[in-house]
Amino acid sequence: MQVLRAYTVPVTADGQTQEIITTGATTRDLLTQAGLTYTEEDYLTPAADEAVPEGGSVTLQRVSYVEYTEDETVPSEVEEIPTSLYYRKQDKVQVVQQGTDGLDTVTYRETWVDGQQVDTEEIGRETQIGMIPTIQKVYGEQASVSSFVGPEVEDGVPVEGVAAVYTSQRATAYSASGSAKGASGRRLTYGTVAINPSIIPYGSLMYITSDDGKFVYGYAYAADTGTAMMTGHAFIDLYYETYDESVDNAVIPVTVYVLDDETAAKYKEQNDAILEADTAVGR
Repeated sequence: MQVLRAYTVPVTADGQTQEIITTGATTRDLLTQAGLTYTEEDYLTPAADEAVPEGGSVTLQRVSYVEYTEDETVPSEVEEIPTSLYYRKQDKVQVVQQGTDGLDTVTYRETWVDGQQVDTEEIGRETQIGMIPTIQKVYGEQASVSSFVGPEVEDGVPVEGVAAVYTSQRATAYSASGSAKGASGRRLTYGTVAINPSIIPYGSLMYITSDDGKFVYGYAYAADTGTAMMTGHAFIDLYYETYDESVDNAVIPVTVYVLDDETAAKYKEQNDAILEADTAVGR
């Protein structure tokens, strides 16, 4: 004959503790004996189907959730565009786009256990007003002014396709209206330069860097000409999008690497797309 020993198990819930007599039962059984119901979200210790030994106890913690929404400001971020444009004024910062804060509607859920808040989590976010970043140009050593692309550059020199090199040449600077076109008919933007077309033909792709390497105009197209180039007072005139930029970079000794037509053709489609994108945003 088996003799079962009875023992008491304290069952705590809702701020009260009951002593339940049992000869062996699971947590679920003991809660039923205590007249307590619970949901799947409530915390049980031990688990519902776990046997509770002599000396053990049962705890039921009520869990509830509260959801609410709040409108939250999304602070404008700052994005920096490095450029060697300011190599003579390295502390200069030019704001290209002034940002504005955004607004999100955020849904939170609070978790409450036995009347005490224990956690808050974000469960949803809806953008009401998109955040617009502040975009600013800052000095970056050897960061190209132009967006146009070409062969990889190593130690300041294109790795392929160089047809001619002109060192220690006088580069001047100019600007024009946003819709201006050069003598070649090409729209002027960063990466278009004026030359003597008898030396460098219109449409040629070249890489331009200062002799000391601190300033990099980058890849550029021969798109315009001017008196200084035709008379030999300057070898090349670099286009800038503002008058102040042209003044800051008025005269620079540069090295010009002119690419052969075959190499330049590899990058035509990509550079045409860059020019089209710049046009679309009004650059």
